[in-house]
Amino acid sequence: MDNDPSDRLGSALARDLNGLLEFEGIRLDDREFTMSPEDMIELDITDVIIKRNEDYERTVCHVHRPPSDDYYWRHETYLVWDDGRTAWFYINIALDEVDLQVKETLRTRHHELLGQFDYLIASNVVTKDDAQVMYDGILTELEKITEKINETLLESDVVDETPSLEALKRIIEQIDASSPVGEAPYPEYKKLYEIVQSLRAAHYASIGLRTAIVERYVNESSRRIDAAESDPTSTAPPSEIWNLLQLLDKLR
Repeated sequence: MDNDPSDRLGSALARDLNGLLEFEGIRLDDREFTMSPEDMIELDITDVIIKRNEDYERTVCHVHRPPSDDYYWRHETYLVWDDGRTAWFYINIALDEVDLQVKETLRTRHHELLGQFDYLIASNVVTKDDAQVMYDGILTELEKITEKINETLLESDVVDETPSLEALKRIIEQIDASSPVGEAPYPEYKKLYEIVQSLRAAHYASIGLRTAIVERYVNESSRRIDAAESDPTSTAPPSEIWNLLQLLDKLR
């Protein structure tokens, strides 16, 4: 049995994953490798996260891949236990028509915003430079709102491992009310302010979509990990272990 390639690969994976969480004999915190744009394209990977769970005597490696034409969420999970067991599974989540409409609406609202600025420039309501400043300000405000939502979710007592949609909805309502778009100061800006409000709504829907996808992933991932945990013969496919070992060599 010691000559079984699967056993040798599993031992090598356990050694490498646990080794990446140690420095001079000291256990490190969870480790994350974030890909550069070039590496993301070459390796088809967004990030790699390695975590240690002492309670279950196992190390977990998450390989998150960028969206593809077919899947919005692409994620692989590798597990190695101290007793020699291994496991591997992937979770790819595609968007349905309703989900795709959320993404398309966000793109449409953004194009409408650009189109409205072009109209205001052509109508001599604003200069090109002023329009750029206003446009940048709108996007910056959306970024700030997103950061505030994320911070509030992390601090919230109503969420567990992932933010629930109900918690997200309440947080968005609170933050949106504290930073309203307001009324247009001049009639010429009325359409612009309406588009900005619609853009915000589409942006919130996009955040909700990602939250829903993450919850779907966490639920399915937890189910798969529990199943592997309860299987005394759990063994990851040798080809997948080899793929991860090769990837880890590139990340060192």
